[in-house]
Amino acid sequence: PLYYHWLAGNKADVNLYFTWNIKRVHYSGITIATIHDLIALRTEMENQTIVDEQRNDLSYTVNHCDYIITVSESSKKDIIQELNYPKDRIHVVPNGIDFEHFNKKISESKATEIRKKYHLPEKFILYLGGMRKHKNIERLIKAYSILPKELQDEYKLVITKGTDGLRKLVGELNLSDNIVFTAFIDDEDKVGMYQLASLYAYISLYEGFGIPVIEAQAAGTPVITSNTSSLPEVAGDSAVCVDPTSIEAIAEGIKDILTDDNLRSGLISKGYTNAKRYSCENAGENLFKFLISLKK
Repeated sequence: PLYYHWLAGNKADVNLYFTWNIKRVHYSGITIATIHDLIALRTEMENQTIVDEQRNDLSYTVNHCDYIITVSESSKKDIIQELNYPKDRIHVVPNGIDFEHFNKKISESKATEIRKKYHLPEKFILYLGGMRKHKNIERLIKAYSILPKELQDEYKLVITKGTDGLRKLVGELNLSDNIVFTAFIDDEDKVGMYQLASLYAYISLYEGFGIPVIEAQAAGTPVITSNTSSLPEVAGDSAVCVDPTSIEAIAEGIKDILTDDNLRSGLISKGYTNAKRYSCENAGENLFKFLISLKK
């Protein structure tokens, strides 16, 4: 265990937190906090107690740290606007993934095992992620409901975990035969889920970065995502970016990817190139150069 009195008494040159919730002690060296996103403050969809607690902790952090690290220019802009923190004291270090891990083709036996384990259809659109409201899964389901019948018959929609509310919506839309809610996806099966999917849909209303977009691209799966917050910054032209508040725009983007072979192959190719930019090595080098610069 690390005790507060030890943190207060240490003589480190830099106290680096990979979280926004720094410990409330006096540090002798430079203090750096990491703020990945401001979801609770920017989406207005969280429990008010959570919002108040996070705002209180963030207020302490910005008043007691020398620098902030964040993961995108979009998040940097939000931190400046929401917390009034000086822009020259915010350093952007984009997230990184292990490209080879997601890119390495799974075996046929592993693919069969995953299909059986999660009751996956032959072809499917995948949403793999959390269930919080800003993930916008209701609109994704409604967008799927207005796809042409022949596309629904060919491509099912697979959603990891799900909620009672989402299951009720699926029933109301008479889509129980077309939408599959899986059990929790084990880490060892995550790569396979991406690779087996025909399309990865990440239509979030707000993200500080959007790591699943990069993971899916590294796995060779075309991506449809939102044109808001950090997502167009991270995806660039390697994904179809749509208005996440428009059910029609989401449906049109999905249809385009599933029916246009040239668009689809282009997204896969560009996706590989884009995902390679976000390596753990690049993130580490970026962070290292920033830390070294503090000594000057």
